[in-house]
Amino acid sequence: MDKTIGCEKPLNALPLNAGGYILSLNVNESIKRRLMDFGFTAGNFVIPLYKSPLGDPVAYGVMGGIIALRDEVAERILVSAHKPERRRMFL
Repeated sequence: MDKTIGCEKPLNALPLNAGGYILSLNVNESIKRRLMDFGFTAGNFVIPLYKSPLGDPVAYGVMGGIIALRDEVAERILVSAHKPERRRMFL
């Protein structure tokens, strides 16, 4: 069963194994470029997989890979339960 979220929210607000579609990255350009290299682009599906013992960082699955992000980065990535329309991805 595919669990998704109900509305737009920051990535760090997702519970484990409940994924969403990336809407935007509100981080500085150097971090944004690095995240995009790992597959964090508008329209891609992302899912929190594992949480560290202290809760930060969290490992996220995106495009077949796994990357760990700290909360201060994950809170600046906006996700939604529904895949964004193509025109919204390029705004």
